[in-house]
Amino acid sequence: MSAQQPGIYRDAVLRRLDDGTPIYGVLDPAGKWRQWMGAPAIHVRQEAAQAEAAELNEIHGLQP
Repeated sequence: MSAQQPGIYRDAVLRRLDDGTPIYGVLDPAGKWRQWMGAPAIHVRQEAAQAEAAELNEIHGLQP
């Protein structure tokens, strides 16, 4: 997880595949997984999850 600060969007490991590969997601300020079409939105690369979190923080005027 990139940031532990509450009240912001942040990237985190959603789960790991059987071979240990991490699958990333974005936690919202309430600590719930950001959803996409009824399921947690997933990212294969941590950089993509970080970029989404940063964009959401900017859109909502939140300071990491």
